[in-house]
Amino acid sequence: MKCAVHPDADAVGYCRNCGKAMCAVCVRPVRDVLYCEDCLANVMGLPIPAAAGNSAPAPAVNMTGASGIPGAPPASGLGPSPILAFFLGFCRGLARFYNEQYGKGIIHLAIFSVSLLIGVDGAVAAERKRHCGLQLG
Repeated sequence: MKCAVHPDADAVGYCRNCGKAMCAVCVRPVRDVLYCEDCLANVMGLPIPAAAGNSAPAPAVNMTGASGIPGAPPASGLGPSPILAFFLGFCRGLARFYNEQYGKGIIHLAIFSVSLLIGVDGAVAAERKRHCGLQLG
């Protein structure tokens, strides 16, 4: 198959949104997803210039909204909150979940939980020794 823009070049991929065949010059890879220049501009929220000569309307973009459902509109009033992230940073791992770093959050919470259990166990053992009159140390 040939490129839709450059008919003399072979296509190396297809745009994810509009399905247009693209050559190596036209393809715009973003995180292993191929876009044409017009669709990438649309995804990024940039207006398509009128000089482009495209009379067809821009294709609908299938983006994931704040609810996590593809194609859902973003929730109004919900944006990143640096203040909330700051306060969640005091409890190990919760800020990672807020920043959508779930793997790191699970690791932080696991390490924090294990160290907390070891500390509580040591404190309980020391208190038992003190209660029985044994030497601590």
